[in-house]
Amino acid sequence: EKVDDYLTYVVEEWINENKLQVERGIKVELAENFIFGLKKLFESNFIDVPNEKYDILDELYNKIEEQETSLNTSMNENIALRKKLLESAAVTVFAQETPN
Repeated sequence: EKVDDYLTYVVEEWINENKLQVERGIKVELAENFIFGLKKLFESNFIDVPNEKYDILDELYNKIEEQETSLNTSMNENIALRKKLLESAAVTVFAQETPN
């Protein structure tokens, strides 16, 4: 029961600490979908967009990719830290519950 309570606490803390990153990931995905949808709309209606506009879209796409990479890196680091924390908690609980 102690382990379950502790794991619940750890998960809640992780969600609170990473709320901004999760929200950013969702916003990045929405922006990416919007940009691609807009591009397809222009293409399907034969709207010609000057090259400098494509440069802006490419720049935005590159920024989105950078943010996704940063988000993935942060999430992987958090997962690794969480795993270490859980392992440490398991060792501590095991040590407390086993007789000497």
